[in-house]
Amino acid sequence: MWSDSVIMITIMYCDAELSTINEYISQLDDAEVVRKQAPIILKSILQLHLAITEKAQLLTSSFWHIYFHKLFTITLYLCTILFIFQSADTSLIVPVIIFMLMIAQTFILCYFGQIIRNSSEAISDTIYMTKWYEMSVGDQKDLLMLMRRFHYPINVETFGFGKISLFTFIQIFKAAVSYATILYTVFL
Repeated sequence: MWSDSVIMITIMYCDAELSTINEYISQLDDAEVVRKQAPIILKSILQLHLAITEKAQLLTSSFWHIYFHKLFTITLYLCTILFIFQSADTSLIVPVIIFMLMIAQTFILCYFGQIIRNSSEAISDTIYMTKWYEMSVGDQKDLLMLMRRFHYPINVETFGFGKISLFTFIQIFKAAVSYATILYTVFL
């Protein structure tokens, strides 16, 4: 539970930093600011993004094993619970409650990974919507390089599951259902 809290707080910090960069980029919506301060703003955006990318990589390298163990264990629990659903004739209240709790925990872990990905993708959209056409050609080239860098969003990753997002949540649920079906076929 503590590791989940630390991961969520760290991801929310990264999300806030990315939102701050997004707001800073919105200064380029004013044509006068674009003409006078574009090189300074673009350089600051790059430095801020490099710093948050480094922090996100530190997050991934620090917590990938925790994510892996949690998601792997949840997959096994879901598989077992689904197998119990298929084979038990007794009361299913406890397995249903456990199933819902496992789904909720998986969703929360994957949702926070999606949050940081969405914030990172929003930067690319925001920088494109600025008045880049008011910049000098050299600044437009710098902006193009920034857009190319922002094309690859910041992700939280783990070994075996890849990038953590809502897609990962769906994949875990599908895998658990598949394994439970195989168990049911083999044992019953």
